[in-house]
Amino acid sequence: MNDGRYINEKQFCLAMQSVESYQTKENFTNFVLKIFKRYDQDKDDVLSLDEFKLMMDKYEDKNLKDQELAVLYKSIASVPSKGITYDDLLKYT
Repeated sequence: MNDGRYINEKQFCLAMQSVESYQTKENFTNFVLKIFKRYDQDKDDVLSLDEFKLMMDKYEDKNLKDQELAVLYKSIASVPSKGITYDDLLKYT
């Protein structure tokens, strides 16, 4: 019995097709930019390691250790001593 709280597989597939047709490269880059700006707390146009950790805690595996996050941070940042730029983050995603 479907009381309106659940959808069947066919309804799910149709909904996903709608989402996929809406998702364009421009929408995706705007989404990444919004996330980047939200976590660039000091508004210096780079994510520091601390800002990156906050972002990753929200969007990725919360069980990653600080050392693992530091390695990931260095692999994303084109210049790790300066931080992760929006372009760095976009390339990673």
